[in-house]
Amino acid sequence: MNQLMTRRWVHLSAALLLLGGCGTEPARSTSGTSEARGTEGRSAALSEVPPPALGSIHPTLAREGTRITLTGTGFGPGSVGQIGQVPCTETAFSFSTTLTCTVPSVTDGTYAVSVINPDGQTSLLADALTFDGTPPVGGGTLQPDAFVKSLTSSPVLRWSAFSDAESGLGHYEYALGTIQGGTDILAWTPFTPGTGPSTVITGLTLSEGTAYFPSIRAYDRAGNVSTLQGSAWTVDTQGPSAPTGLTDGSFSLQLSLSPTASWSASSDSGSGVAFYEMAIGASPGGTDALPWTPVGNVTSAFRSDLKLTVGTTYFTSVRAIDRLGNVGAFASGDGWMTMLVSPSTLVFLPMDNTSSVAGDNSSADFVNFANAGASFRPVLAPAISTVSPKYGAGSGCFKNGYLQTPSSGANIIGYSDFTIEFWVKYSGSLETAFSTVVSGSGWDISLGNTYYNNAADFSYGHQSARWWGGAVGWGVLPKGVWTHLSISRSGTSLYTHLNGVLKETAVIPAGTRLEGEDIVSSLTVGNFAPAYLDDLLITVGAARHSTANFTPTQVTGLPSIYLPMDAPGEGENVSADFRNTVPAGATLSPSGSPVLSSAGCGGCGDFRSGSLATALSPANVLGTRDFTIEFWVNHSSLGVGGSPVLVGGNASGAFWDISLGNTHYNGEANFAFYTTQVSGYRHWGGDIGWGVLPLNTWTHLSLTRLGTTLITHKNGVMVEKKTILATDKMEGPNSTSAFTIGGYPAYLDDLMITVGKARHTAASFPVERAANAPRIVETQPYVFLPLDGANNSAVFPNLAASGVTFSAVSAPVITTSPSRFGGASGKFHGGSLTTATTAANVLGTRDFTIEFWVNFATYGGGGTPVVSGNGWDISLGNSYYNNSADFAYGNQPTRWWGGSIGWGVLPLNSWVHLALSRSQNRLYTHKNGVLVSALEIPADAHMEGGAATSALAIGESAAYLDDVMITVGSAKYSTANFPVAQLAKPFMYLPMDGAHLSAAFPNYGTGPAVSNVASPTLTTATAVHGGASANLTAGSLTTATSSAYRLGTQDFTIEFWVNNSVLGAAGSPVITGNGWDISLGNSRYNTEANFASYATQVSGYRHWGGDIGWGTLPLNTWVHLSLSRSGTRLYTHKNGVLVSAVTIPANTVMEGPNTTSAIAIGAHPAYVDDLLVTIGKVRHTTANFTVYP
Repeated sequence: MNQLMTRRWVHLSAALLLLGGCGTEPARSTSGTSEARGTEGRSAALSEVPPPALGSIHPTLAREGTRITLTGTGFGPGSVGQIGQVPCTETAFSFSTTLTCTVPSVTDGTYAVSVINPDGQTSLLADALTFDGTPPVGGGTLQPDAFVKSLTSSPVLRWSAFSDAESGLGHYEYALGTIQGGTDILAWTPFTPGTGPSTVITGLTLSEGTAYFPSIRAYDRAGNVSTLQGSAWTVDTQGPSAPTGLTDGSFSLQLSLSPTASWSASSDSGSGVAFYEMAIGASPGGTDALPWTPVGNVTSAFRSDLKLTVGTTYFTSVRAIDRLGNVGAFASGDGWMTMLVSPSTLVFLPMDNTSSVAGDNSSADFVNFANAGASFRPVLAPAISTVSPKYGAGSGCFKNGYLQTPSSGANIIGYSDFTIEFWVKYSGSLETAFSTVVSGSGWDISLGNTYYNNAADFSYGHQSARWWGGAVGWGVLPKGVWTHLSISRSGTSLYTHLNGVLKETAVIPAGTRLEGEDIVSSLTVGNFAPAYLDDLLITVGAARHSTANFTPTQVTGLPSIYLPMDAPGEGENVSADFRNTVPAGATLSPSGSPVLSSAGCGGCGDFRSGSLATALSPANVLGTRDFTIEFWVNHSSLGVGGSPVLVGGNASGAFWDISLGNTHYNGEANFAFYTTQVSGYRHWGGDIGWGVLPLNTWTHLSLTRLGTTLITHKNGVMVEKKTILATDKMEGPNSTSAFTIGGYPAYLDDLMITVGKARHTAASFPVERAANAPRIVETQPYVFLPLDGANNSAVFPNLAASGVTFSAVSAPVITTSPSRFGGASGKFHGGSLTTATTAANVLGTRDFTIEFWVNFATYGGGGTPVVSGNGWDISLGNSYYNNSADFAYGNQPTRWWGGSIGWGVLPLNSWVHLALSRSQNRLYTHKNGVLVSALEIPADAHMEGGAATSALAIGESAAYLDDVMITVGSAKYSTANFPVAQLAKPFMYLPMDGAHLSAAFPNYGTGPAVSNVASPTLTTATAVHGGASANLTAGSLTTATSSAYRLGTQDFTIEFWVNNSVLGAAGSPVITGNGWDISLGNSRYNTEANFASYATQVSGYRHWGGDIGWGTLPLNTWVHLSLSRSGTRLYTHKNGVLVSAVTIPANTVMEGPNTTSAIAIGAHPAYVDDLLVTIGKVRHTTANFTVYP
């Protein structure tokens, strides 16, 4: 409680003055009593001057400079206010009852306030004023959306909550300007925040395309202020530009399928294009056949779920939508027409042998000779069999796998008439629910099911009660006998034929769609294991077999040459393996450097630096026979005298050729045969042509002779017909000829030459430019020991970064003599390698491949094991038995009498490559890449005999080993032979293993050593793998700077384990190059780990996220991150699971214009383990994968 205390002081000088003072004569009294009384009265009056009395102050909360009002009595001129012991900066006297005090600077707290009058009298109020000189804290960053779709309001402004411990928060204000911190658009204006906290500024008048900078400030109750200046947002209310160059094809042969429309990307100066929408109608922009439908951020698309009318012209229209939902103007093609023609072949699989190897596993080359149809990929290990085929040189053996195409709209049968026919033979039992042998999305042909009536049947439209029989069928099929099945649709009727005899007829509703609502389909062949199939034919557009019976015979029409030119799959290097897939067809030899490529074509032949040619042979003479030559071509220029891409001739010159055109004449693609070739007029045009072809565009060309008529088609549409003499020989008098492919620089694909039969005559036919099916991507290894290094080194890194660590037992060493690859090998004459015992090392019932090079001098008495696990081993031979190398599994009790499967007797003191693979219920051995034997085992055969854990051992017997690889989860080698070569090592592999606090970080890859920056060390306190990891909290690692260390436009994979405890404010880069980085997140944005390439790095927006990411990572936890580029796609995986994929331009250079780069590791404090960088090859793309442990 405040108490007013006063003290009275009598000033002697004043009293003396009043009493006469010094130096004056004392007053004489004329009346002593009255004079004395008068003097006494004056003294009493002086002693009663009133003291100040401070009653209150306002306000009671202040900061430095605040003016407070002091109210009371007894104030006068010269009165001074005081805060605690500090006088007011200024005290102003107003009245005897009022003073104004300007608060001085003091420390935060509660103070007494006092008034001191000039006479020294004072008055004090205890605990009267709270001083707060500290502004509010917090706020974080003010980060609006980069774009907003409004001319009158801001995006949502968000920030972190403010707090004020001294006086508490008072109020907020916002402002808006065209520069950071500016107020030219909106002056500071009070507002009340919403939840979050957040707010939206409304009532604005903004301009399109202008950048605006918001600011907010928070006041406390004392008037202190904290200000946040936000980054800009840009007004975007306009849609993207219309797509340009839209082409929508010429015609469709299916009433459910549109041609593929292609266009050049729209531009959007604001938020950017998010996706495109497509519409189809009877007029440009029309939507009567397809309403506006999103198709993704792509530049080509089609639809296969349409209901079109024959003979109608349709227009495909496309428009772009930006990230804010603004809709751009549309563009339309020039229209296309629907027409129905004779059946087009979607699938023709003769399944004939293309290898010299016989048996059930003679070949794995399943070729679809309907070259407008899809390519089939083997899944697991289907094979061509030469054992009792129905027709030709083989049949399909589907005991260990099946065939499948990629999903595509081109595989949709939809509403169209069709016929599916094939030969089938099966043994064993039918499946309980159904036994499908041919299927698409939503439909299948089943050989029967044991839960119902064992009858073969056909089902469509995702029939829900599939296991109770399909819509129509063939009855119970005999086992072990070749049977021909045919299913046809004609309008609203389905027909089945068994061995050519009409079996059943069923009526289906009009408008029934085979695939139901699915708009893409994947075709699958052979997914019922015990079946053999032969001569599979699927035709779409008409029914081949309906009410009439027919005699099934061998399907004919195989071409002489078919080069699908499928590119290597993701994860493989560019190949020059141009195989003619026709059984017993001509071999083609390269001249120069033609290669298979996937760059921009999904799989094609790149003939810019070379060509292919057959040998001279009478078989290559077209002569007067009917023929068809067809292929896809893409070229960027024309030659002066001609641009021949396909030639028949010999070393002396061409007898005939197909030229893409010449710049000295009319630029039209044409064909010339012998008479025109030798007449000297070849360069003035040929005998028949295709017109001028577009540059840098895939175009399908077809040339056919039918008797006395030459016919050309372009993209399946007839261009020209010309009559020639029946005696006209394409090669003139020459009796031998060679085919040359790619004599002029161009890209070619799906080249087919059929001699003796005209494939395309009067009618138009469908062509589909679809990506070819690449080869199967190999599973990454679990063990990869290149066994390279310095002589007598005892370091054996496992370069499979997701694999297991090996420890030395006794004294195995690296030796430089002998060696198979890499200048060194593993010498296991005095020791071996072994892993810890874990569940991850169990092969169990999984597919696998074990392969290695071995060189040894003697056989062991009971066996010579060199690679083993718990209950299985590979032995080089047993001198007590037959000296044959073999493999035994499942704790085989009679191990010393030979294993389950083997390689025969191996030569001593020679390098030999051994491979052992399991594919489902089969084991395969290869020696030096050649198939030695195959063994059927129980499907549930467990390599470890049921054991739950295992340790792997390498080199238990005296031998030299090199390039040891174990792949678990996939059989690398089964039916086919393969070339054996050195296993490719990665560019960088840093296992980060070693002694605690060691500063050594060796790179076991092919790339450079790394140097230490500051103080990185190894630590055994935390690790994923190998007992140690890199502690990069006090230092980092870096390579030298070189052009060889750039990622550029190459495929690559970067993968590593990371553990971090904190994020940086603007980013947390752990792996960087010159112009790119991988960041673990940004505490000022969304905390998500991401990757940014050069364009994002230099844009100024790097700290707002990268090009692709992994989401928010848990702190203080080991996480495996993988980043891969494959052509135009970036992929991220987290702990082996695919997180995201984005499309980038093919010419995107990770380092931008920088011609050199260094790779740095650990710029942000973190722990890193098992870093692996592969350049030129991608390791992880669409599939998930297993990471250790």
